Amino acid sequence: QRRGLEPSDHVFIVRTQGLAPAPTTNGRRGLFGARPGRDTPVVLTPPAYPRTLPPEAWTDLDPSLAHPDDLPIYVDEHLVRRLVDEEARFVAETPPERWIERCSFLYGRLRADIEGRPFGAIAATGRATEVDAGPAHLEFSPATWEAMAAERDEAGLTLLGHVHTHRMSSIALLHPEEASAEQPVPEPRPLRASVETTEERDAVEHDPEEPAEREPANGLFLSGMDRDSAMRGGFRFAAATLAVIDSDGAEAVRSGEAPLSHAFGVWGWAGGSLVRRSVRLVNPQDEGATSPANNERN
Repeated sequence: QRRGLEPSDHVFIVRTQGLAPAPTTNGRRGLFGARPGRDTPVVLTPPAYPRTLPPEAWTDLDPSLAHPDDLPIYVDEHLVRRLVDEEARFVAETPPERWIERCSFLYGRLRADIEGRPFGAIAATGRATEVDAGPAHLEFSPATWEAMAAERDEAGLTLLGHVHTHRMSSIALLHPEEASAEQPVPEPRPLRASVETTEERDAVEHDPEEPAEREPANGLFLSGMDRDSAMRGGFRFAAATLAVIDSDGAEAVRSGEAPLSHAFGVWGWAGGSLVRRSVRLVNPQDEGATSPANNERN
């Protein structure tokens, strides 16, 4: 609650169906009577979100990262592009040695479709204020959370996550000790079934005699500090959407030279870890599409 989250939105009920007999000893029932067994069916009941129709028309931010186990998150594409455009302008106006990380909160609603399956809809953003920021760090203060709560309540929305920026060209200018806090950490392997086929995995294997070609370093990563902050800072729930803008790549997106996924990446929870994922972009101008914020059904 201190972080602006409504507990009833995030508490899932876990219960067993039926009870298995307690273990027996020498043909006699155990002391504790019936209790849940190892193979007893378990029912996971999500919160009772209001039912509504999710947007019919959408595109994946990055289809290669879409996974059927991910809780669907819809977001207005114009909102994301505005964030990237604002960062591109900030980079153009700010020398690398004076650039600092910036952050915006993501507001929206948690809803369920007609069959009761939950999803999130991000509808607005708000700049995080009263922060301690530098080229390789950004820390919220108590005043940050107070300002966020006031903004969230005024909009009548729920806090669903945040987006912050990384600029590798600025980090490269720092002393190694300063830069070490904002470095990529290996992506954890989520505890979920992979949608990759064996053929697809074999196709990307490289000859050990030839070094694998690596992509240029960019800002689309979560550092160890980012991951730790997400776990301790109130963003450890199913619908949490943690995004990063690669500041050096923002101009290429703004100019149309690169797709949105070139400078905008998203992480969410899977198997107890934060992993890279996709979100569903909604363009209200598309046929059959509506804004994630305005698709309520009584």
